[in-house]
Amino acid sequence: MNKPFFICGHPRSGTSLVYNHIIAAFKLAPLPETQFFNQIYGLDNAEALARLTGKYFDHDLSDWLATDGRDPSQRKRFESLIAALGVPADDIKKQDFAEKTPDNIIYIKRVRELYPDAYFIFCIRDPRSVISSEIRIGEWAKSPTFRCLKWIRSALIWITGNYNGSVICYEQFVKDPQVCISTLESETGMSAGEITDELLQVVSEKTITSKEHWRENSGAIQERKPLPSVKLGFIPSLLIFFLMNPIYQFLKHQSVGPPEGSSETSV
Repeated sequence: MNKPFFICGHPRSGTSLVYNHIIAAFKLAPLPETQFFNQIYGLDNAEALARLTGKYFDHDLSDWLATDGRDPSQRKRFESLIAALGVPADDIKKQDFAEKTPDNIIYIKRVRELYPDAYFIFCIRDPRSVISSEIRIGEWAKSPTFRCLKWIRSALIWITGNYNGSVICYEQFVKDPQVCISTLESETGMSAGEITDELLQVVSEKTITSKEHWRENSGAIQERKPLPSVKLGFIPSLLIFFLMNPIYQFLKHQSVGPPEGSSETSV
C-alpha cells in the first residue's frame, strides 16, 4: 500500500466534507469509514470481531473473520478489512489512499506505528457550531460534559503530539477550499486538481451542485446560527467559553486555510 491519509477530528467537525474534497482533488483511493482503530483494534476474539463488524458494516465479512480477521498483525488485519469491504486491490496498490474515521485521533499514535509515512489531517470546527450540530442529531443529550471533554481531549492529543500532517479549520475550508487544497499540495508534495463544478458534484452531490450553490451554502454556514433552546449546564458552559474556544482559536491560526480577513471564495 502507498502513503495513507487519515482524516480525523471530533465528530461534526467537517471530516466528511474535507475527506470528500481531498480524495477527489488528489485522486486518492477512497476507503469506507472503517471504524477499525476505535472499534476493532486489539481484539483477537473472533466472536467480538463478528459482533462489531456486524454492527458497523453491511458486507459479509465471514471469510475475513475466518482468515485475516484473526491475524495478530494489526496492519495486515486493517488492509485485509479494506479488501473485504470491496476496495479494489489495484486501486490501493497504484494510488495513495484516504480513510476518514473521526475517532482515529484517539488512536493516532497506534495508527502512526502501523503507518510511519501516514499523513494526518486534523479537522477543527468552532465548538459552538459543533454543539449546535450535535444537539440537532441528538448526541448532546447523552452527556454535555462528556461531549465537551471529548472535544478537548481530541484537540489536546493533536496539540501535544508531533504528527506529520495539517490542521484544517472547517469555517476556513468552507470559505475557500481551493486555498486549503493548494496549501496541502505544497506540504505533501502531491499534485491536486482544481475544484470545479464537476468535482463539487462528485464530492457533495446531495448538497452542492454548482459554484453558485456552494457560495450560497458557504455563506449560510459561515453565519453562526444561534443554538437551539437547550440548557447547556454550568460545567459545559465554562468549558466552552473558557477552554474550548481558546483552543479553537489557537488551532485555527495553525490551519491551512485562507488568512484572516480574506473574503474571496475561489470556487
